[in-house]
Amino acid sequence: MSQKRAYLTMDDAPSKDFRKKVDFLINKKIPAIIFCEGRHIKGREEEVIYAIKKGFVIGNHSYNHPSFSEINVKESLSEIKKTDELIEEIYQKAKVKRPLKIFRFPYGNKGGKNKKQIQDYLKLLGYRQPIFKNINYLWYKILGRGKDLDVFWTFNIKEYQIGKEKYKENTIQNILNLINKSKKLKSNSREIILIHDHDDTTKYFNLLIETLLKKGIKFIKPKLT
Repeated sequence: MSQKRAYLTMDDAPSKDFRKKVDFLINKKIPAIIFCEGRHIKGREEEVIYAIKKGFVIGNHSYNHPSFSEINVKESLSEIKKTDELIEEIYQKAKVKRPLKIFRFPYGNKGGKNKKQIQDYLKLLGYRQPIFKNINYLWYKILGRGKDLDVFWTFNIKEYQIGKEKYKENTIQNILNLINKSKKLKSNSREIILIHDHDDTTKYFNLLIETLLKKGIKFIKPKLT
């Protein structure tokens, strides 16, 4: 049986512990697309430059992390543009050519009735998806996840639920059990795995990635051109 392959993506960066996570991924030789919020980039530009110089790809995750269906078109485009400009500046400061403009909607919320206008704007700015090969899930194809200009995911670790009152059942042990028992992670489809860069779950980050590695996951780079 061939080794399961996956693409790692990380949302909501950069946290105060961002560099620790980047160094851990470097040590494990794991590539990742890191989606940054504009509001978090402010004051942590050097951390993002560090990640770029180490070969990580920085993606746009909006400025304030809103649900795009709850804001109007003008606000939606501003959320994208402000962070786009920040990322462009950071690549210039890093003296590294920006390999690809990549966007992910917060919560995977594509803007509801405004989706087409937002997709058109992403196209105008030059956004597109990396080439994620062998994503074979029928639901992914039916929903057009691979055709939209933003990046979705196939496996959400949901570590952000740990310790939250409304998700009492999601202890770290239960999430580890879900990873180990997941039928998805045994399927013949590659995965786009989602993990988050949150201050309050930093202590679980290494353990979760180690668990995926022990599960037999090999993390690979998508094609960017």
